[in-house]
Amino acid sequence: MDLSIILVNYNTGELLRDCLESLYANKPGVQCEVIVSDNGSTDGSLEMLAEEYPQVRVIANGDNLGFAAANNKAINQCRGKYILLLNSDTLVIDRDSFDNMVNYMEAHPDTGVLGCMLLNGDHSLQLSHGKFPTIVTEFHQKALNFMFSGKIAPFYGKIAADYREEHPVDWVTGACLMVRREAAQQAGLLDEEFFMYFEDVDWCRRINSCGWRVIYYPGARVVHLLGGSAPKQQNISVIYKESQLRYYCKHRGRAELNLLRVIQVGKHLALLMKLKLCGLIAGKDVSGDSKRIIGVIRVFWGKSIQ
Repeated sequence: MDLSIILVNYNTGELLRDCLESLYANKPGVQCEVIVSDNGSTDGSLEMLAEEYPQVRVIANGDNLGFAAANNKAINQCRGKYILLLNSDTLVIDRDSFDNMVNYMEAHPDTGVLGCMLLNGDHSLQLSHGKFPTIVTEFHQKALNFMFSGKIAPFYGKIAADYREEHPVDWVTGACLMVRREAAQQAGLLDEEFFMYFEDVDWCRRINSCGWRVIYYPGARVVHLLGGSAPKQQNISVIYKESQLRYYCKHRGRAELNLLRVIQVGKHLALLMKLKLCGLIAGKDVSGDSKRIIGVIRVFWGKSIQ
């Protein structure tokens, strides 16, 4: 088996259907299998898969295990030489994308992880790789996101030109990430302490530390409907910040971890005061947004990460 394509699903049945439809319309020429690891969906996803895609292997986890754990369940059962993590909120738009990725891995045996070009729904470029997070690099990444989303020249042109060239990077996003089985076995599976977010960065870091290259490769393109696969019932900001804090605790020093806490608490206290003041002036109920911000503050103020 050349390639195992793994999708994690949690109540994203319509997105999953569209993703699978695009995948089978542009099915790779290499021998492949498709596995859906379902995190206890209640939206009819399992029934849809059984009726419309009986060729897909389904792992029914029963509960929402998170992104890392659900992927690990599938990785432990897959047979491919190469493993592709693919979000359910993606669309495959080129027939040769995944064949090109496999061919690249075959031609570059020192590459452990390969990421592709991600596009927004309007086919504009989406940022999909970066440097390992530090206080400085995260600030830089957010600045890039702002400049890129607003297409501010000349920054947009410079970044877009960079995204047209193959090059080594620190990490690529797990929305579409191909890993060599040998590299995954050497570095270990995804860290299940990350429920969602940063698990891809952590995995790339561990694989890279084992001597494998992580490569951004524009010879394959996938549309990523950013955020479509995130659980709607949960406070995504809190989940993201918990994972960010865990990453810093695992890979950065105590001083930088504490600095991150101070910066985030200060930032979100200021946001909370601004929100309450605007709500008071406008006479609006801001309790929902206030609760979400307070949740983030609690993560950084009092949560202990082991």
